[in-house]
Amino acid sequence: MISKNQLKFYSSLKEKKHREQEGYLLIEGLRLCEEAVAANLNFKTLLYISNFPTTDRSQKLIAACQKKNILCEEIPTKALDKLADTKNPQGVVAIVKKPERNYSDFLASNPQTIIALFEINDPGNLGTILRTANWFGVDGVILSANSVEYTNPKVVRASMGSAFHLPVFENAALSDFLNDLKQQGYSLYYADSNTGTNFYDVTYAKKSVLILNGETAEIDEDIKQVSHEKIIIPGEGKSDSLNVAIAAGIILSEINQKRN
Repeated sequence: MISKNQLKFYSSLKEKKHREQEGYLLIEGLRLCEEAVAANLNFKTLLYISNFPTTDRSQKLIAACQKKNILCEEIPTKALDKLADTKNPQGVVAIVKKPERNYSDFLASNPQTIIALFEINDPGNLGTILRTANWFGVDGVILSANSVEYTNPKVVRASMGSAFHLPVFENAALSDFLNDLKQQGYSLYYADSNTGTNFYDVTYAKKSVLILNGETAEIDEDIKQVSHEKIIIPGEGKSDSLNVAIAAGIILSEINQKRN
């Protein structure tokens, strides 16, 4: 039986400061719990209500957790409602350790495509970028300071679990990271909404970094200067800009097409 103190602790993880202090995050829903298992995240516990194990998928999730010796516990519906962050919870949540990534190990793995994100504040945009990056085989993501945390519940949901599979390095001094990557032979492409080379006409290097900025953020001048090429997605309508997550998908698709 879950105690009041445990429930209080788990519920506190809905707040950023507690996630940072404790190093754990609260995830909810069948799909995200499945993805967390698939990504071999370090589980503290899986919690579910009595009528959750009524489908093959839910039973397989519990079985997979038990096989990994993850504590699985049935809790009252009212208790789970206090933990859930959505209006219509699916009856299952998990407490998992925040993924830990080592940047030196990441570089040693010889990543080919990296996304560098400058001040992405919208959780939906960041989550969609992570999901898109995962789809197109991006090797890792560098997230600047003053961006939404990638383990924010809304980001995790929008990413459909891709936040668990991609190495993400957050709170980065982006210009320092980019200078280092440039010295290591990466070509840096900065996407601009006003001028630049048509993204379709660019020959992307084998080792590429795509730099995108939040729609309300003006990217730092030193980041522009370190980039090899400024690129643009031409538009014909009256909109003044393209959603950053959509732009990421369009450019990543082109990078993959050119390489293949």
